[in-house]
Amino acid sequence: MKKIVFYLILACILLFYLFTLSENSKCQNFSEYMFITKWGSKGENEGQFNNPSGLAVDLNGNIYVADGYNYRIQKFDSNGKFITKWPVNLIKGQLFPPASIAIDMKGYIYVGIVYVGSIQKFDSNGKFISKWEGTDCSDRLGKFDWPLDIGFDQEGNMWVTDHTALFREFTPDGKFIRVWDTSNPKYTTCSQNTIEIAIDSSGYIYGLYKVMPYSRINSNIQGFYISYIQKFDPNGNLITQWGSYGSNDGEFKEDAGGIAIDTESNVYVVDSHNNRIQKFDSNGRFLTKWGSKGDKDGELYFPTSIAIDLEGNVYVINFGNNCIQKFSPKP
Repeated sequence: MKKIVFYLILACILLFYLFTLSENSKCQNFSEYMFITKWGSKGENEGQFNNPSGLAVDLNGNIYVADGYNYRIQKFDSNGKFITKWPVNLIKGQLFPPASIAIDMKGYIYVGIVYVGSIQKFDSNGKFISKWEGTDCSDRLGKFDWPLDIGFDQEGNMWVTDHTALFREFTPDGKFIRVWDTSNPKYTTCSQNTIEIAIDSSGYIYGLYKVMPYSRINSNIQGFYISYIQKFDPNGNLITQWGSYGSNDGEFKEDAGGIAIDTESNVYVVDSHNNRIQKFDSNGRFLTKWGSKGDKDGELYFPTSIAIDLEGNVYVINFGNNCIQKFSPKP
């Protein structure tokens, strides 16, 4: 009898060990990226931020940050070493915060200014080149008043999103080319907004959207936004879409913060309210995720923007504690 009890206990211990090993293995599958470094804190000195809102990386691996309420752009090397900074230009005698930042194939920096619909162009050292206002476009369809994100295709043309479901294409000097209405018929009873745009090397365009039912807009109900991704071919045809409300793989809680694409056309989405990054293939198949809420190394505190360099390193803005984190794929 004692032997039977002993073997039963031993079997239970073995089963528990195997279960734990299995669970740990699952967790490891979700941790294919490792923390490398971080920099930044709240403030106005070099390397400090006040509500950073946009992130971009150039072909040399330098990082550019739209430093919102410091009304400036900061440039760092790939390890976070400060290089330079410059202010955004005054608009009608006032400063407005930069909301988005993008880099074209020639290395010029484009900064979207919220509230006033301005896009400002600089060289990589901060020298001002030009600017234009979205409301000044001679074509009515090309007008915009709140550039939330900017992207560039392989032909060098610029794509701009605002707080609608429209994609607008311009030449690098701001001449209007065309506009797409990317409204999703599934959400006709909702307010539809494009948050960010990303374009892969084959010219496919990915939009990150958030929608809110009209019934909630003027009510006291908090949330909820539904976030999802749509993929289009270069002619504007919808290829696929994915994403819904939640915290499971492939789901996003409230409004997701940012989207980026690597050299292999994998799609990375900042799942802000779940404090994590999710990675998908170009057709929306879930690949991996990482992140948890916190302010320690490798933890995310309301992440809002993301950029990928040519080596696959991932840079993320932690909006909640005004810092940038760098992750790399595990070898």
